[in-house]
Amino acid sequence: MILKGQAQIIIRDANGKVKSRTEHDNHLSGNVFSGLLGELAGTGSYSSAYTPTQISLTTNKNESVAAKRILGNRSISTTDAGSTFVVSFSVNGFVPPTMDLDIIQFVYLLSDTTTVGFASANPNPQFEGDDTIDIVYKIILKPSDSSVSTTLLERLSQIVQGQESGSTYVPQSQFVHVSHATLFDGVTAVTGKQAIDYEISNSANANIKFAGVDTSSADKARFYISQGGTNFIEAYNQDIDLPTTFTSGDNVIVPFSITVS
Repeated sequence: MILKGQAQIIIRDANGKVKSRTEHDNHLSGNVFSGLLGELAGTGSYSSAYTPTQISLTTNKNESVAAKRILGNRSISTTDAGSTFVVSFSVNGFVPPTMDLDIIQFVYLLSDTTTVGFASANPNPQFEGDDTIDIVYKIILKPSDSSVSTTLLERLSQIVQGQESGSTYVPQSQFVHVSHATLFDGVTAVTGKQAIDYEISNSANANIKFAGVDTSSADKARFYISQGGTNFIEAYNQDIDLPTTFTSGDNVIVPFSITVS
């Protein structure tokens, strides 16, 4: 899965007319990546410290504009025919800290306790004292393979989006643990569901051993999200190519990895 962020900066004049609209790539905290990886591999939960609650910005003169709370201004949309999910956080009506002509240097996506991401505004949007500034900060989840299910990406997006809890926002609880795999011959399952044990580094890796496969043919491995108990839905599938020497009763080892990059 490819994970990236983007800040859209909109400058409006005193009458509300748009003077400029620019988009800037950002830097997300490594804990956003590792938190989602832990959810996928079932080794940890996404921390509420990285659920966005505020947006702030600074100018080229190193003047800070007071952070505005995002509150309910958070949404999920799709692009690329529904395969890419975009989590948007927006705030409107930032007032420049000075009447002088100036430019925006950085935009920050914040939680109540830390920085979730920041964007360097290059080229720098220019504003004047009677302008106002709107920010839409996006976190984009894109599949690195067409075999990744939209259900999985949607649920990961909901974790990042967060939900209201008291006076703040926390991650939504979603089933995204890719926990089991099954071998198929065409549309026929030729093994039972096999639990997956991961080794974790910058990705989650596993060699999934299917012992004594009762067939001489298998062409696909399917991977499942646990729904709790014995209920599962497919999250991903990959083609496999068994050697011609494979016979019924042999073991099959399928390498599998999850990467959030």
